[in-house]
Amino acid sequence: VERVDFIKIDIEGGEYQALLGMKKTLLRHNPVLLIEINEDILSRTDHTEKDILDFLKNQGYEKHPIEDTDSGKNFAFIKSDTVPA
Repeated sequence: VERVDFIKIDIEGGEYQALLGMKKTLLRHNPVLLIEINEDILSRTDHTEKDILDFLKNQGYEKHPIEDTDSGKNFAFIKSDTVPA
């Protein structure tokens, strides 16, 4: 794949593991991410919302809340050096 601009992640508690698996893609392509985070489902895993947010912050991403739904919170994450002034 030559270019990745956007990734949507809604995998019911597997978000942290998916992000770890795509770390090289995040570093190489700086895609915008749309992630639904459901704290209720995450409470049944080994990871928390903070783990996800910290991981993305360490990769240079900034969090932009979109909306809360019945099933969780939706966020856009954009690399801080790609956000227009």
